[in-house]
Amino acid sequence: MSPVSYTHLDVYKRQLNPSRKLLNDNFIEKLKNFGEVTYNHEKLPVLEIEGITDPTTDKILMISPLYVDWKLDNQTLDAIPNLKAIFLTSTSYSWVDIAYLASKNIPVFNGGTYSTNAVAEGAIFLAMAIARKVPLIIQNDWTMDYVNHLGTEIAGKKAGIVGLGNIGSRIGELAKGIGMDVTYWSRKTRDDRFTYVELDKLFAESDVVFITLATSDETKSPVSYTHLSTREAAY
Repeated sequence: MSPVSYTHLDVYKRQLNPSRKLLNDNFIEKLKNFGEVTYNHEKLPVLEIEGITDPTTDKILMISPLYVDWKLDNQTLDAIPNLKAIFLTSTSYSWVDIAYLASKNIPVFNGGTYSTNAVAEGAIFLAMAIARKVPLIIQNDWTMDYVNHLGTEIAGKKAGIVGLGNIGSRIGELAKGIGMDVTYWSRKTRDDRFTYVELDKLFAESDVVFITLATSDETKSPVSYTHLSTREAAY
């Protein structure tokens, strides 16, 4: 797709917490070099944002998924005239209809790798918490029962990763760093640092399974209930 030129540009940024500026003043000033910038703090229906339905201006929409409950529907997008591009403030793009927007020649950009470490560390933390029986300790009013709450170490256990994108790869690095044996299945990616196995084998042999596939119609079918019920792995 060839670059789009603008004679007037509106950029809409929406966020839930007005005290947390996701775009700093310096960045906003740079945007103003290209056109008018509308930075919206209130949580409003998209079509109620000032000027967004103005038919005389071209627009780029920068939007948080939290504002639309992780679903930006096509009907709303169709009601925004001269929409030239959409920037998502998330890594996930499952909450917009990529194919539909492509048919309308509207490019969509996501947050790329900005949350890779946060998500990967969170996944490893949850696996460790389950292995160490932290949920049971919490249920017991944080009182340690040394008979029932000792848990198990995950070093030396086998981690299976389904989907080796940025997040899956980072989980593999962290898991390997704490002494886990890392295997993975991926539709396209291959990484010699870890061991590739078929999906059935991964679920059959892994002690901990991390599913890091992007949410889309293409990724709904690889993992089935049969896989999830293969053994008592930690998911």
